[in-house]
Amino acid sequence: MLYANNLISLRGVTVPFNADDLITLNWNGVDFNVESMDWPHKTNSIQYHIWQSIKDDYEFIFDDDGSGEIADLIGVNQDAKNIYVNLYHLKFAVEGKVSQRISNFYEVCGQAQKSLKWKNSDMDIFRRLIARVESTEKAGNRILKGDVEALKQLAQDASYTKKVVVNLHIVQPGLSKAKAPGDILQLLGVVKNYAFEVCNASLSVYCSE
Repeated sequence: MLYANNLISLRGVTVPFNADDLITLNWNGVDFNVESMDWPHKTNSIQYHIWQSIKDDYEFIFDDDGSGEIADLIGVNQDAKNIYVNLYHLKFAVEGKVSQRISNFYEVCGQAQKSLKWKNSDMDIFRRLIARVESTEKAGNRILKGDVEALKQLAQDASYTKKVVVNLHIVQPGLSKAKAPGDILQLLGVVKNYAFEVCNASLSVYCSE
């Protein structure tokens, strides 16, 4: 790259996301046009399906879907030193079907990258979730696993005793693992690289077979 009078060597081209690392799910009964589960829950939605898929994986699960969201679903585990925050970003499929459209990924990849700001020490993710519980119209239904007291304890631990570790999850059933095109894998590679460089976060991607 030429910058003023200096020729600067770029560090390298971002490696595409490995198609073998794509995670396939059984999407029986799911309408790829329906992203949010809302309330009462739409059991044919992508969000509901992911909630059911992860409900045994975390000790605390939060539905943050809606205006001002951090992620559509947030799953939390912890140990003696760390709080592991898993941010699930979901997107419906264009025309409700599996295709090779990269447009299925632009918005959800942007949302995933934007959410990494909550790893910053000055961004109190759990107090933000407490405020969501107290102020939004679906407040009473946002905590899918756990309770308000557990959320308050997480906020306290994150502030004083434990490190917050953030990891990203992108869900797009409109992608076929078997036919994943190069441009989509390149885009996902950029997101994976960005997540790692910004806050040492991992990236998981869920799709169709």
